[in-house]
Amino acid sequence: MYRLPLFDHRVLDLTTTPAGAYTTRLLGDLGAEVVLLEAAERTGHADLYVNKYSAAIDVAAAEGRTAMLKLIAGSDIVVYDRPIGADYADLKAANGRIIALALPPDGNAGTAVAAAGAVGLALWDQRRTGGGSLIELRSPPAVAIAAAPEVGTFEPVSSSEGVRDVRSPHWRLSETPLHVRLPAPQRGEHDEYVQRLLG
Repeated sequence: MYRLPLFDHRVLDLTTTPAGAYTTRLLGDLGAEVVLLEAAERTGHADLYVNKYSAAIDVAAAEGRTAMLKLIAGSDIVVYDRPIGADYADLKAANGRIIALALPPDGNAGTAVAAAGAVGLALWDQRRTGGGSLIELRSPPAVAIAAAPEVGTFEPVSSSEGVRDVRSPHWRLSETPLHVRLPAPQRGEHDEYVQRLLG
């Protein structure tokens, strides 16, 4: 039985842009458990939300900020592309080993790929030092995020809406085949699961 590279890591997704959603999709494709907190309807193609759990939590509200900090305490990585009402010192106070990934609000597909690579390096550094880090990413030159539906490979995935073809992960690893584990959720579909994480 193989394990995906990030199988034992939890990512807290606080992104609101397609580039942010693509970044956390890539981390989910690599095996991370991605918990998406979303206050409003999302933007971007549904495939950007595959391999994620969704909870309808607004981190701008006081209760949402409390929930966010509690989830950070049990997460390995937090990804955001907007102000979240907390700075890195707040995040580190909640979890001294947290890797915080701050994406630019004007990110693109190149940003997402660079971000996924930066997370890998930060995890390597975390194992070496025992501490977390803040990654502040700048936007590389523009690259389109939403490819035409006929581009790429697809796999059938079952959801509450039936079986549909979903774009497969972009990377192929010889020893740990990547696959879609969760279909794109409805907003708030996993509220109960996230409430269990919150205790």
